[in-house]
Amino acid sequence: MSAGIDHNVHAPARRARTYLPALIAAVMVACGGATTPTATSGPPTTTTTLAVTPSVPASTTPTTPVASTVASNPTTIAGPGAACPTVPLPSGASNQTTAPGSFDGDGQPDVLRAYQVSGAWRLRVELSAGGQVEVAVPNVGTGDAVKAVGGFNIDDNLIDEAFATVGSGSYAALVGVWKGGGFCSIIRVTVNGQPSTFPVGASVGNRSGLRCVGGTALQALETQANSAGTQYTGTIANYDVVGNTLVLANTSPPQVLASTDPALAAYGKLTCGSLTLP
Repeated sequence: MSAGIDHNVHAPARRARTYLPALIAAVMVACGGATTPTATSGPPTTTTTLAVTPSVPASTTPTTPVASTVASNPTTIAGPGAACPTVPLPSGASNQTTAPGSFDGDGQPDVLRAYQVSGAWRLRVELSAGGQVEVAVPNVGTGDAVKAVGGFNIDDNLIDEAFATVGSGSYAALVGVWKGGGFCSIIRVTVNGQPSTFPVGASVGNRSGLRCVGGTALQALETQANSAGTQYTGTIANYDVVGNTLVLANTSPPQVLASTDPALAAYGKLTCGSLTLP
């Protein structure tokens, strides 16, 4: 930019007065400033207005709330680390049975407990994360005992369903199935609109089994013996867990099993992992 300035000291003062103010103004405009003349009697002065970067306003995006410890999965009893209310065991509780399971999705062992108080039966889940969940259990069998069997994960959602006997019939124990019904609640799974009740046991002429297919289904196995007791004709009903119900997916064609066939054993017992009937 110095090339535009007249350095000839012998040039007339008129030329300096003409070129110099114009040059200064041009430089200030090029640099983003502005010139403001002062009194006309003296040399012109300049005032530079600096360009100011506007401040960035605070973000209006709402902050993400801290995740709740309550699980959003409606099939669980409680989220990992979440505690349910404390429900003290009644002082008059009797006929208690317990079995293990994991019912709240945190991978820690919980306790399934059945007991009787004032003539009524109750099923209770005691969570290692804290708190307990209870539900009344109507006795549907001729026997007068509700007993905890334990937990097994049928539908592969990392949360065990709860199994308990709800009485007994002429030759078999009657087994009910429960699952988490939301935060701090359990409900009995239904079959055809009725509380789940599966016979498990064997007699000379009839055999009934219940088998868990982990991550897939629950199977009810039924057989009847021929008059000689040498052969059994059996079927297998496959139930899928859909919400709070067991829905019949299909039933196998009848198959004939000899009384000595090892496969017949499943038609008379509970086969769900390590669960055993009390």
